[in-house]
Amino acid sequence: IAIDRRIDEVVPQGQMPDLVTDSSSVDTEVQVITSPRIIGDVVDNLNLTKSPAFVPPQMAGVSEEAKRGLAIDQLRASVNARREGTSYGIDIGYMSGDPVLTAAIVNGVAEAYVNGQKSARSEQRDEEIKLL
Repeated sequence: IAIDRRIDEVVPQGQMPDLVTDSSSVDTEVQVITSPRIIGDVVDNLNLTKSPAFVPPQMAGVSEEAKRGLAIDQLRASVNARREGTSYGIDIGYMSGDPVLTAAIVNGVAEAYVNGQKSARSEQRDEEIKLL
């Protein structure tokens, strides 16, 4: 994932938006990528509560909420996100014996993060439009 360094403006002030993303904000985004909200979206989208790799069969009588929490904890412990040097790129990783599952999880984390960013920007624009 590459962090977009531009500011979104309702009324552009010039040809190019100011670049404002600093090093600490990129580091913050690394933490967002492995947050319970993003990982929870991945668990839901990939139905990981049904996977014995994330929820053992002996938990059959446990509530769906508890299974989801366990799957989120399991996945958060296994997914890693790290900044690529001093760049604005973030590497997402996951290791598993199943390459299809590995790809689905890494792509799912990236997709959930991007969708979350789009949603946040859309909400911000809606608020700015209300102010106009």
